[in-house]
Amino acid sequence: MTNTYQKHRFFSFLAYPESMPKDWKEQLELSGVKALAILHDRDLSDDPEKRKGGELKKAHYHILVDYGAATTMRKMCSFAEKIGGTKHVEALVHPDMYAKYLIHDGWPEKFQYLPEDVLEFGGANYEEMSKSSEDRKSSEGTDVLDLVERLGINGYIPLLKAARDERPDLVGFIVHNTYFCKEILIDRARRQSMNAEMPVPANRNRRPEESHKDTIRGNRATNSGEPDYSKYGLTQITVDDILGDEKER
Repeated sequence: MTNTYQKHRFFSFLAYPESMPKDWKEQLELSGVKALAILHDRDLSDDPEKRKGGELKKAHYHILVDYGAATTMRKMCSFAEKIGGTKHVEALVHPDMYAKYLIHDGWPEKFQYLPEDVLEFGGANYEEMSKSSEDRKSSEGTDVLDLVERLGINGYIPLLKAARDERPDLVGFIVHNTYFCKEILIDRARRQSMNAEMPVPANRNRRPEESHKDTIRGNRATNSGEPDYSKYGLTQITVDDILGDEKER
């Protein structure tokens, strides 16, 4: 017996057009969940004899729901009932495989539907939902990196806030992959620190008399506020130094 209080995130159920309310699409769109739906109206009968004669199954919708967060089977059954779904609701362990089943991708013996036949609700994207969890994580990780670099984010909480405002679809990834996200932020901070410490090249357009007055040896700070080159193991030689050596000779 199914535990109706056990929580899951992804579900699927069937619905027959004649049992669905006229506004079922609007209900799905406004429900706050992501969902994919497709009408299977060209599936051959499972009965071998009927199949030979080309008899079709009764037209039906396959609906895949991403609740966004774990919820109970009881709550999902109630949701499916409002859409006109059958009582047979399944929790999905591999939603990407079910997404592929919507168009029979990987089932060559069945009628081949097109990705364009899939209806998308609540911001759902068929291409993304049909990716494996590994591919999806790789894609989301790259998106987080792009977000950090594009907005110049320097902390985990600012990253969460930026994702909330700009990419809500990445919030779950950021929350469940804290170590990965912090490594991105640490790496960015490290690179910023290195860039801040690197010496600024002298302006080649400056006149020699302006340049050599502002340049000194060793550990002393320059009059122009340029970096202390000595900490990099470098020693600057000024024009005055060279001229002074010449005069001594």
